[in-house]
Amino acid sequence: MQCWSCESLKDFTNEEGGCDDWTDTPCQGDQDRCAYIYTKQSTVETFTRTCTTKAYCERRQPTGVKVKCCDTEKCNDGVPEFS
Repeated sequence: MQCWSCESLKDFTNEEGGCDDWTDTPCQGDQDRCAYIYTKQSTVETFTRTCTTKAYCERRQPTGVKVKCCDTEKCNDGVPEFS
């Protein structure tokens, strides 16, 4: 499995300042999902694309964390909508 990886303090877009420095990353061990992870702590927002596990995707996330997962090669390439 391979996913896109990047981190931004702006947004998930591939525009300047966003998650624009994507890296094609081979997942490790039991990482079988690609994910978008949004976190907000106080006034700091972080937007991350990464490899993760099915278990992480299915667990209840703490306040301020939103996760959207997919299970095909490099499927985390757009701008996600969180419910």
